[in-house]
Amino acid sequence: MGEDHQGDGRGRPAGARPHDRAADDAEQILARCRIHDAIREQEILKLLHARFLEARKKAGGNGANVGFESFVRGISSQAERLRESSGCEQVELRLILHEGKVLLKARPGR
Repeated sequence: MGEDHQGDGRGRPAGARPHDRAADDAEQILARCRIHDAIREQEILKLLHARFLEARKKAGGNGANVGFESFVRGISSQAERLRESSGCEQVELRLILHEGKVLLKARPGR
C-alpha cells in the first residue's frame, strides 16, 4: 500500500518504453494441462475447473457462474476446432491471468 505506482502520464508504468511489449503482454500462467479427449479426461478437467473458479474469485470475478458441464462443453468444442485446423492430437490448455482477467487458452500440444 505504501508503494508509489506512478506512470509516465500516458497510461504506461514508469520505465516502460513505447515499444516495450513485455509490459503490455505480461501473462501469468496459473495452470497448464494437455488433453486428448475432453470427455474421457474429466478428472484433469475437474482440477482445471476448480482452479479456474478459484482464480476468478481471487481476481474479483464471479467464479460461480460457470458450471462444470458447460466448462467441458466449451473446452471440447474449442479443442475440436483446434484439432481440425492444426491436425494436432493433443491440445494444451493454459489458465492465464492477463490484465486482471482469468482466461483459458488452448493451443496445439507439443
